[in-house]
Amino acid sequence: MDSDSKGESNSSSDDLNTWLLSLQLDHRPVKRSVTIAGHATSISLEPVFWDGLQRLARERNASLASVVAAVDRVRGTNGLPSAIRQVLFALASAQSPTPRD
Repeated sequence: MDSDSKGESNSSSDDLNTWLLSLQLDHRPVKRSVTIAGHATSISLEPVFWDGLQRLARERNASLASVVAAVDRVRGTNGLPSAIRQVLFALASAQSPTPRD
């Protein structure tokens, strides 16, 4: 079996590269205004995170603004966009099967 410089088989590396390319990661952040506690707040997130927020809002039968406000209330000292990304990652991780070594 051929291996690349990191010890992975070439087919595994090729599969990973193909999958990563399919994600179309070259999206710039999109700035949107969300009203939290009566104040307009500008948030910049990549489209995949806006999609995740909208999906989360639908699943919870909530508005996008109410989901963002909930994250804002619990975020501590993290910036709001960072906290949103962390919440969405945590939710996705909790729903994914444990990866095999």
